[in-house]
Amino acid sequence: RVGVDSAVTPLVEGLNRPHGLAVVGDTLYIGDTFDNELLAIDVRTRAVRVVSTQLNTPVDVAAAPDGSIVVADYGNRRVARVTPDGTTTTLVELPEVNSVWVAPDGAVYVTERGASRVRRIDSVTREITTVVGR
Repeated sequence: RVGVDSAVTPLVEGLNRPHGLAVVGDTLYIGDTFDNELLAIDVRTRAVRVVSTQLNTPVDVAAAPDGSIVVADYGNRRVARVTPDGTTTTLVELPEVNSVWVAPDGAVYVTERGASRVRRIDSVTREITTVVGR
């Protein structure tokens, strides 16, 4: 946090290579890449909670309309969905998934670093279409 006097106060400390941010209400979700965790931080109290440990190098996170968090789970070569209670499932398997964004309709967009493309994943049918690239 940055105060009116420009003093910087860390919201939390001890993260191990954080990647990606998603906000749901007063909760900030962060992928802790080297600890292979999805963390939830209450921005009011600064309480940190581990939501999922079933990840391997989470490089990006995005909030979905249903309250779940979509994770670019690079090390597991997948796009994962983590519910607020920590249930972690594979939405789709994709090599080199690098970033994620969830549209208001629930569709998930991802970039694949090595393939140089953007893919769209239907969150219901899990059908994958290429939006940009080959």
